[in-house]
Amino acid sequence: MKRFLFATIGLFFMHTALFSQGGGAGFFHLGGARIAGIPSSSFLPAGAPDLSENHLSVGGSGYFLFRKWMVGLEGNGGMAAESRMDTLGMGRSFGTFQLQGGYALVNNPRLKVFPLLGLGVMQNNLRVRHIPTTPLDLSGLTANYALQEIQFQQTNYVASLTLGLDYVLNRSKESSSGGWMLGLRLQYLAGWPDKNWTVSGNTLSSAPSASPQMLSLSILVGGGAFRN
Repeated sequence: MKRFLFATIGLFFMHTALFSQGGGAGFFHLGGARIAGIPSSSFLPAGAPDLSENHLSVGGSGYFLFRKWMVGLEGNGGMAAESRMDTLGMGRSFGTFQLQGGYALVNNPRLKVFPLLGLGVMQNNLRVRHIPTTPLDLSGLTANYALQEIQFQQTNYVASLTLGLDYVLNRSKESSSGGWMLGLRLQYLAGWPDKNWTVSGNTLSSAPSASPQMLSLSILVGGGAFRN
């Protein structure tokens, strides 16, 4: 009980110190992402069409601002349009989670402009599904699998550079500002090359290396509170 009490008091004073020098904000993301560097054709049947590299993405983020220094978290996920070949449907999706740090080049009651550096993980997924109800036989592609849907997955360590802009919609007071906010994020993300592909939870031998590279643009809606 004492430990919990001391931890609560410590978090309270930490929050008070942060807000007295800066503040914080949280956002919902909606945007688009283009991901290259994934050898999709290596996992698909012969003659399959190329899979789209363009994804619709959604997610969220938040940050604390201490004077002009920033630290925060970001998570995003997305899905590409499905391609069809005969009775097969094939598509891609992704998910990212990052710890970010940055510096506010512009930091006034209305506007925040900043770069962010991020480190985290990214999971890429390739899906092959059988549209009719008859069993899907992919024995020529991956031995001993005959499923209605197969998921190929890979997780990479990633680093990113993000350019951000946040605008506070509400009027600012003399000592503080905040309320509803709009934001914009332009991000380039690159992953460490790896061959650690799995299929339906099992390690896939002789898998090709993948080094994802993602360029994304997102519009943000959220809110925050800052000391002027």
